[in-house]
Amino acid sequence: MIAQALVCPKCRTPIPETLFNLGRFAPCLKCRQELQVDVFPAFYAGPRLGRPGEPLVDASEASCFFHAEKRAAIACESCGRFLCGLCDLEVEGRHICPSCLSAGRKKGALKNLDQYRLVWPGIGLLMALVLPLIFYPLTPIWALASLGVTCFGFFRPGSITGDRKIVLYALAFVVPLAELALSFFLGKNLLLQFSGGSTPFTLP
Repeated sequence: MIAQALVCPKCRTPIPETLFNLGRFAPCLKCRQELQVDVFPAFYAGPRLGRPGEPLVDASEASCFFHAEKRAAIACESCGRFLCGLCDLEVEGRHICPSCLSAGRKKGALKNLDQYRLVWPGIGLLMALVLPLIFYPLTPIWALASLGVTCFGFFRPGSITGDRKIVLYALAFVVPLAELALSFFLGKNLLLQFSGGSTPFTLP
């Protein structure tokens, strides 16, 4: 069944079709993890198979640049190479060859191809490490903001394509907490020094 293709990111239990496209969060039937499953029509259509390419019948016919034994069906709109049906890649409404696809990915010229995705703990960790370097007196604020972003991401439903990055989440929690603890001790030390109170706390 198609529903077997989607599983809960926490317990890996198949998600029934009754939870598809509800427009709201619903609990997993086994572990009660909150899920929101939005399924596009292409999901039911299955993978689209490429054309195998037609063999050459006459030596006078143009052949594919990558497969000399295949008949050319179209020319790459980027480099002009002749392509068989197998090598013809339609991206952003254009027909390009595998070499141009690879080059476009490296240069970032193909905007509709996802090159990377930012994850919440990664954003939180960057906030905790980079922002204090820019303006260190506000380190406690940056640390709290980092914790807020990480907590927000932690309670969001995980991706159905993989598990949570536990190590990254751990770092995203530990680093700002350490910054808050250090800021507290240093602030307490300075406050005691300026107030003329008891012997200030000193770090070893």
